[in-house]
Amino acid sequence: MSFTFTFETALTGGAAQGELSSAYSAALSQFVTQAADYLASTQAEALGIDAALALKSKLEAGEFTLHDLFLAAQTKSPLANPDANVIDDIAGNPNPYLIVDGQTIYLSSILSGTDTFTWDTFTKKEVINHTREFYTDGKVPSYDTNWSVANTNTAPQPVKLEPEPITEWDVKSNPTAEAQWISFDLRGGVEFDEDNDPINVVANSVTVSGTLDGDYKDLFMVEGNTLKINTNSEYFKLLFDGEKTELTVSYKITDGVNEPVASGGTITVLGTADQFTDTMKFTIEKLGDGEYTTSDSYELLGFGWSDGKVEVTGIGDYDFKNESFKVTGDALSEHTGTNEGGKDGSRNFENEFIEVNPEATLFVNWSENLKFDYTVSFSGPVDGFTTEEPDASNITIQLSYNYWM
Repeated sequence: MSFTFTFETALTGGAAQGELSSAYSAALSQFVTQAADYLASTQAEALGIDAALALKSKLEAGEFTLHDLFLAAQTKSPLANPDANVIDDIAGNPNPYLIVDGQTIYLSSILSGTDTFTWDTFTKKEVINHTREFYTDGKVPSYDTNWSVANTNTAPQPVKLEPEPITEWDVKSNPTAEAQWISFDLRGGVEFDEDNDPINVVANSVTVSGTLDGDYKDLFMVEGNTLKINTNSEYFKLLFDGEKTELTVSYKITDGVNEPVASGGTITVLGTADQFTDTMKFTIEKLGDGEYTTSDSYELLGFGWSDGKVEVTGIGDYDFKNESFKVTGDALSEHTGTNEGGKDGSRNFENEFIEVNPEATLFVNWSENLKFDYTVSFSGPVDGFTTEEPDASNITIQLSYNYWM
């Protein structure tokens, strides 16, 4: 980009001066619009990139005014010798400048070479010589044409965390109490942004939440830019086999230059079987004389009961001489007790149904019928009631078993 100006005119006097001013303003204005990027770059440090770019747009659109384009001088000569005192080179140089959007930019740094134009006006006694000095050449120096890009730092893009589903640790196949961690890069695998600034997770910005009622204390931990999920966490205890749940992860990333950027996503977790224990207590009561027998079933929870043990404990409380009781249940296990010495007898029993015998004739496969069957029998006392208000004979059974769900 360069500027060259020459001026010739057949006009004289003030008309010539007017034509010079108009022609010079037009030529210099055109040069300014061509040099807009350079001129704006000289203001970027003081104004900032955005303001300098806005100023550039105004220069390119011609939204500026030019000032002090000429260095002026005036002399007087006698009428007999009108050119006696004409000044060919005015001391100093012109100092033109422009005003754009309230900012002043001086132009002499990109202008060079000077010329003068003179004209005369006359009085009765003398000639008044008018001189205007102006720059005739201009050129934009070398500069960083990427000034607006090089000084603009771009914020990193938000990370959308969408990993493949993970599976809860299978404690049935691989029993352990230890944590089982799966790691996730919270930067989405992008270590640097487009400005080559390192991307990092903002400290203490990571949160993990879910919809289960489990305990969060051992669910996750954060190490730098890595989130670790414990698939053997107690949080997943209530996530049953085949079910799925989602963990919502929120955090912020930063390039160390721009404001932190919100990021996050979801982690889908598929459930496996967890072991639980169920306990049920019930009492069978007999009133009066004679024999009494009752049978019932307790519906088991979950599945895979054969992987655990079913325990039955209780107490037989019988009130008459020679009265006895018998408790039987799945797998042909039984317990009997007899009061041979008189009334108010009792006998504790426990663990009568622990071992399941699959070869027994009446063995019941709990995993098929979903129930634990039991029978309680009382025999009547030989002598019948001997008191007016006998206490009831009863058996209290507590059933406890492990199951998977």
